[in-house]
Amino acid sequence: MFQQFLFGKTLLIIGVGHIGHAVARWAKSGGLNVLGIRRSGKPRRLGR
Repeated sequence: MFQQFLFGKTLLIIGVGHIGHAVARWAKSGGLNVLGIRRSGKPRRLGR
């Protein structure tokens, strides 16, 4: 049920280090769109 609620939603991850990448992989496996932002402020797509 939780997965159905989140499917297709977008998750923004601020800080895309090792933990951010792990969260992105988990989120993508649950059907979320994932965006991340680096320390420099540049956007980055995650969890491909």
